[in-house]
Amino acid sequence: MIYMENGEFKNKLVRTSSKDGLRMDSLTTIIDNIPSTNMSHQVQMPSIGFDGKLYLNVGDGTVSDSAQDDRDLRGKVLRLNLDGSIPTDNPIPGSPVFAKGFRNTIQILNAFGKLIIALLCPDRQRQPLVRLDAELLLEAVCKA
Repeated sequence: MIYMENGEFKNKLVRTSSKDGLRMDSLTTIIDNIPSTNMSHQVQMPSIGFDGKLYLNVGDGTVSDSAQDDRDLRGKVLRLNLDGSIPTDNPIPGSPVFAKGFRNTIQILNAFGKLIIALLCPDRQRQPLVRLDAELLLEAVCKA
């Protein structure tokens, strides 16, 4: 969900529930205050990994330097517990960042025991930095 706060665009992920499918009974913020722009390459397609964690694709918002900036959540894949807390085994302790360096991630798939990150990178000039280890394997796939 994109919103504006103090004149700045931001993104957040929310969970909603409904008893009858017609009215929203609750709205819970999972993560917010993600820097944004009023352009493309925003938060896209959250998914649950084979490890039961929530993965959130955050595009760079057309601000390419943000993808490698550790102080900025743009251009990253975030990994959270389902309640929004940060898993203790994330690569950077206390950080939701799981992988960085992305222009525009569009989807994360669970296949063959791996997380596959589908990217929209028609220029193919930016190579993503991904975390690889024995338990959580990532592969980046460009879709032109």
